[in-house]
Amino acid sequence: GGNSAGDHMSAGGGAGGGAVKIVSAQITVGSSGAIRADGGDGGDAGGPGQSFTALWFTPGDGAAGVGVAGGYDGGAGVGSKEGGKPGSGPGASAGGQYTDGVPPGAGGAGHASAGTDGFGQYSGIRPPGGPAYGDAELSGGLQGGSGAGSGGNDPDNEEGAGGGGSGGTIYLVAPTLQIQGVVSVAGGLGGRDDYQYNGEADREGYNNGGPGSVGRIRLDYETFTHGTAAPTYYQGELGDLSRFCMPWPPLPPSLPPFEPSLLSNWR
Repeated sequence: GGNSAGDHMSAGGGAGGGAVKIVSAQITVGSSGAIRADGGDGGDAGGPGQSFTALWFTPGDGAAGVGVAGGYDGGAGVGSKEGGKPGSGPGASAGGQYTDGVPPGAGGAGHASAGTDGFGQYSGIRPPGGPAYGDAELSGGLQGGSGAGSGGNDPDNEEGAGGGGSGGTIYLVAPTLQIQGVVSVAGGLGGRDDYQYNGEADREGYNNGGPGSVGRIRLDYETFTHGTAAPTYYQGELGDLSRFCMPWPPLPPSLPPFEPSLLSNWR
């Protein structure tokens, strides 16, 4: 999601990750390769103590995160005295609440699990994360990640942070599957507040947005080799791949050699 644009625009919510299915006789993800369907991070509200100066912060436009390849959009930032807008999708989280003081961050979007609630150290309010949906078998088909809500906005100069979008879906089908690189459906991080957060490594607190849930990975294979960190996945049945793995059809038989004498019959 887009970062806050200033005193009159809160931060946008992160979009959900996309959904992808790849079917082949062999799938290889090399050590430097990656297949990602990660959720987008929530927008940041500003720097510490209502400043717009921080190493991690660049003023933005509060725009909603935009989903691609089946991912759902986040909620757009809002003006003064407004509650945040919800994200979209089956696991969308609501926007952060309007308060007279520092607004709480929006909750993260759900997918494989519920999204993490937003944080509200100042107000004591924790906006809920979005619900879980779908199943590990992908019985409902490929589903993209959901978008998170945007932050709310107070009457003057404190803006709310956006929630993180949830991870999408990756479905790989191949008799031979090799993953030495990255296959990821991580949830997006929650945005950072503009009041009490001061660059700490652990972002889950203060008035920050909640992170989004991870998505889902399904792998159907006969042989699977992987690096030291295999992704968490559901193993399905390979099924009949003959329609994808048929050999090339044989070439037509060659024509007989040309006989010049046959031309004598054409006069």
